[in-house]
Amino acid sequence: MTCDRNSHRPKRTSERGAALFVVVMAIMLVTGLGVWSMRSAALVDQASGFARAASQGQYLAEFGIIAATAQLSVPNEAWIHDEIARGATPVRDQCAMATAPTGGAPSVLPYCRVFEDTVINQFTTNAIPSATNPGTGRPVLDQTPAGSFGPIEGPVAGESLIEGRFWVEMTDGQSVNVAGSQVGVSGYRRVVLTSFGLLRPRPAAGGTICSAGENASAVQAGVRAHALIGPVAPNVAGGAL
Repeated sequence: MTCDRNSHRPKRTSERGAALFVVVMAIMLVTGLGVWSMRSAALVDQASGFARAASQGQYLAEFGIIAATAQLSVPNEAWIHDEIARGATPVRDQCAMATAPTGGAPSVLPYCRVFEDTVINQFTTNAIPSATNPGTGRPVLDQTPAGSFGPIEGPVAGESLIEGRFWVEMTDGQSVNVAGSQVGVSGYRRVVLTSFGLLRPRPAAGGTICSAGENASAVQAGVRAHALIGPVAPNVAGGAL
C-alpha cells in the first residue's frame, strides 16, 4: 500500500490570492452592472419627462394659435380689425418678433399686438358666461387644477405644481386679395401669428415671479401660422400695416 504525499500538500499562498482576485472582480462586475442598470432606468424616466414637457409646451403654443384666431374671428372684435387696417396701436405692445431697427426710434416699431392667455381667458368668460369646465367649475382656459399638467400639487392646495402659459404675437400684416373679391380693392389683411407656450413650476403661494431655478427648468415651444383677417373698413383698408 502506497500513500501519495502530494495530495496532502497545502495550497500555495499565490493560489489563494488568485481565487480572491477572481471573486472580487466578479463582485465588482455584478455591482457595475447593477449601477449601470439603475442609471439607464433613471435616464429613461428623465427622457420621458422631457418628452412629456416638450409635448405639453407644443400643445400650449398650438392652443394659443387656436384661441387667438377664434378671438380675431368674432365680429364684435372690430377694434382689432381697425388697428390692423391702420397699422398702429395707441400703446405698442412689447413683442419679441417686432423690434426696432438698430438705432431706430420707438416710433418706427412695426405693428404688433400681443394676445396673452389671461386676456383671452377673460374674453372667453365675458363672451360665453357658461364656458366653464363641468368637472372643476373653472373657465375653459384656466389650467390651475391639480392634474392639468401633472398629478403633483403645488404650493397652493388643490392646484397643480406646473403651470402653463401662452402668448401670441400678431405681426407682419400685408394687404392681400381674396379669391372672388374685386381686383385692386383689398379689404383683407394677412398677418403672422407667433405663439409661445411656456411650461414652468408654479410660483410660491402669493408670488407672481418664479425663481431663477424655476425659470431654468421651464420649457418653451413656439408655433407660427399665417392668418387672413377681414374684411376691414374700406376707408382704412389701404393703410400701411
